[in-house]
Amino acid sequence: MAKDISKVNYDDAPEDIKGKGKMTEAIGTCKFCGQAKAVRIFPGEDADQVATNECGCYEARKEHDISVSVSAVSKAIDKKFDILSDVPEALAAIKAALEPVAREQIDNATFKISGFTFIVTTKDGKLKCIKKYTEIDEANENGAPE
Repeated sequence: MAKDISKVNYDDAPEDIKGKGKMTEAIGTCKFCGQAKAVRIFPGEDADQVATNECGCYEARKEHDISVSVSAVSKAIDKKFDILSDVPEALAAIKAALEPVAREQIDNATFKISGFTFIVTTKDGKLKCIKKYTEIDEANENGAPE
């Protein structure tokens, strides 16, 4: 049964812990399936986006999964690949490749930076960024590098 939002007391709405303001109730529509839903939003939030995020249709769930995956891999890159902090442009390029790979718009993206190879790809349906380092040691017939 749908909630009658005309009787909602907005003065009792909780305050957000991050100071976003009081929540209000609104009607939002999933942008994929068109289902209308009562949602609670903070000032400035888009009711349709919140409804889409909360919808259980296939496309909305897929969109949510991509968003969560891109965010998680982006945070993991920041945490694990500290060498990239010295080259912020390269870090930005790698992160820019996450979403197109997650959406299967491209198969993978490869970046060669400071002797490392970073590959953004999906494996077993999961988005990943792989770091490889190959040390090349070359010697000539005299035993010294050329």
